[in-house]
Amino acid sequence: IQNSDFNELVEFQHSTREWVKAVNKEYELAQLKKKKER
Repeated sequence: IQNSDFNELVEFQHSTREWVKAVNKEYELAQLKKKKER
Protein backbone atom coordinates (compact mmCIF):
# COMPACT_ATOMS: atom_id res chain seq x y z
CA ILE A 1 0.00 0.00 0.00
CA GLN A 2 1.37 3.41 -0.90
CA ASN A 3 1.58 6.28 1.54
CA SER A 4 -0.84 8.50 -0.39
CA ASP A 5 -3.40 5.70 -0.42
CA PHE A 6 -2.99 5.30 3.31
CA ASN A 7 -3.56 9.01 3.89
CA GLU A 8 -6.68 8.92 1.75
CA LEU A 9 -7.96 5.96 3.73
CA VAL A 10 -7.38 7.76 7.03
CA GLU A 11 -9.16 10.86 5.75
CA PHE A 12 -12.03 8.73 4.48
CA GLN A 13 -12.41 6.96 7.81
CA HIS A 14 -12.30 10.28 9.67
CA SER A 15 -14.99 11.87 7.49
CA THR A 16 -17.10 8.72 7.76
CA ARG A 17 -16.84 8.83 11.56
CA GLU A 18 -17.89 12.49 11.58
CA TRP A 19 -20.83 11.63 9.31
CA VAL A 20 -21.92 8.79 11.57
CA LYS A 21 -21.77 11.13 14.59
CA ALA A 22 -23.96 13.66 12.80
CA VAL A 23 -26.50 11.00 11.80
CA ASN A 24 -26.64 9.62 15.34
CA LYS A 25 -27.24 13.11 16.72
CA GLU A 26 -30.08 13.70 14.25
CA TYR A 27 -31.57 10.31 15.17
CA GLU A 28 -31.40 11.01 18.90
CA LEU A 29 -33.07 14.40 18.42
CA ALA A 30 -35.83 12.75 16.38
CA GLN A 31 -36.37 10.16 19.12
CA LEU A 32 -36.61 12.91 21.76
CA LYS A 33 -39.19 14.77 19.67
CA LYS A 34 -41.28 11.60 19.33
CA LYS A 35 -41.26 11.07 23.09
CA LYS A 36 -42.39 14.65 23.71
CA GLU A 37 -45.26 14.30 21.25
CA ARG A 38 -46.70 11.26 23.02
